[in-house]
This record gives sequence, structure tokens and C-alpha cells, in this order.
Amino acid sequence: MPDTKKAPKEIPPQEWGSEESGLEIAATRPDDGGILISMDHQDTPTVCWSVSAQQARDVAATLVQRADLIDPPSRRKLGDVPETPAAIIGEFLRQGRELMRLIFDVRSDPDQRHRIAQLCDGFAIVALMAELEQVAPDRAAVVAERLADCWIDGGSVNEFIVQWFEDHAAGRPVGFNPPPTLPLTVARIE
Repeated sequence: MPDTKKAPKEIPPQEWGSEESGLEIAATRPDDGGILISMDHQDTPTVCWSVSAQQARDVAATLVQRADLIDPPSRRKLGDVPETPAAIIGEFLRQGRELMRLIFDVRSDPDQRHRIAQLCDGFAIVALMAELEQVAPDRAAVVAERLADCWIDGGSVNEFIVQWFEDHAAGRPVGFNPPPTLPLTVARIE
């Protein structure tokens, strides 16, 4: 069956703007050498750029990622934070899967150290929370509740980091009122 879809001969111009500023993408035809983008702001001269097709793809992918960072399509309501060990594990695994997708996305930016670091942090949180839930489920539940309280509050995260840094530097245990030892039973598995 013949392909009935035909490429358009021209994409019309598109404008976005307000009283203070404007952005325009000029009409684009298949034989154009680039995509013309112009931007103006109040009384300043208009700035124009001509970008290649690949640059346009890269900019579009970056804009989508940044827009999703600012306003993710599936944003949870404020205060909807994981409050149990299982919920924390699930949330960081979900974030890890999404980060893996972004890390291996060929269209993403070349400097991905921050994504890899975030992925490793999420991996560590999942591993530690899962292990804590296995050996001390009551303590894991308390830690999960306190993490949820901190995530909801926001400001206490900074306070804890500062306090824990000082405690760690002084050789004191860190954490949410950490006990000197966890009440663990050691058993030999045969």
C-alpha cells in the first residue's frame, strides 16, 4: 500500500508572547538551511538564531526535560510523600527507573553526572531501607514516618543535615535519635 502521508511543504510561523516579551519560530520549509527563532523583550532589539535540525531536536528534548522538572506531568499533590518502608522503596525504584531512561536517552545532555549520582543515591536508599525493614521492621517504620515528616516539612531536612554533619564530625551517631545498637538477633542459617 503506498504511503499516503506527505511531509508538509511549509510549517507556518508560531508565536508566544506577552506585553513584555515574545518568542517566534519563523515559517519553515523542507529546503531551509535552519530553523529561524527570534526573541524580543520590551525595548531591546530582537535577537534571532538559526538552528540546525539536530540543534532543534536537542533544544526540544532539553525543554521537555526542564518543563517536566518544573511541572512534571504526573505531579503528586503537596504532602503526598511515601510514609512506609515499602512506599519509600517503591518511590525510589520508580525514580531510578525514570533516571535510567534519561541516562540512556541519546537525545539528553552529555553531562549526566548528576543523574548518575541521583540514581546511585536512590539505589542506596532502596538497599538500606529494604535491609532495615528485614532486620528491624519496627525501626524501619519509625524511620519511614520521620522521613515523610521531613519531606512534608521541607525545612527540617536542612536542620538535620547540619546537625548530623556536626554529630558525625564529633564521632557521635547520626539519625533520628539513633539507638546505640539495634536490637538484632544473630542466628546461624544451616
